[in-house]
Amino acid sequence: MRAGRHKIAAVAMIAAFSLGGAAAAQAATAQAVQWNPQNTVEPITLASGTQLVMTANTGTEVRCDVVNGNVQAPVAGNPAVAGTVDSSGAPAAPTITRCTNSLAPSAATTVTPSGQWLATATSTGSVEISQASATVTISGVCTITVDNAAVPANGWDNGTHQLTANSNASFPIGESGLLCDGATSATLSGALQLPAEVTIS
Repeated sequence: MRAGRHKIAAVAMIAAFSLGGAAAAQAATAQAVQWNPQNTVEPITLASGTQLVMTANTGTEVRCDVVNGNVQAPVAGNPAVAGTVDSSGAPAAPTITRCTNSLAPSAATTVTPSGQWLATATSTGSVEISQASATVTISGVCTITVDNAAVPANGWDNGTHQLTANSNASFPIGESGLLCDGATSATLSGALQLPAEVTIS
């Protein structure tokens, strides 16, 4: 009888752990989010009437009027991750043009993004930007480098299909040039527009 009771107890414990594991797996699956549609190249631009603004911790601003590019999910098989791509779906940086700066307003300002930027959906209303790299050249004045910056908790709206930068999150920057202002970090503000079919679910 004792052996039988021990076996029954053991079976009950195994069943309990199995059910617990299944419930945890279902919960994890329920919490997973993804970009829609998948395997489709989608264009990105600046939202109408907005600018992309990088503000250094010294107060210097770089403002840009035009952002163009494409994004596609999944990246590395992860449906929650979208990456910047060219029109054929190959990894590529976006383009950022028509920029000005407040450090030396009369100097030409060029922003050159590089690598594939990633946008990871963490919920239906939040996206983490990562691998964001770019060089900002203020002609004859200063060169600002952004290397694999990460910006968490950017806002996403399934109604407007806009990604709004989290202007409270700072990332490190580097500077080189005799007339630089010693900035070491920056924040980003602005909103990107995606087509109506792009959502997070």
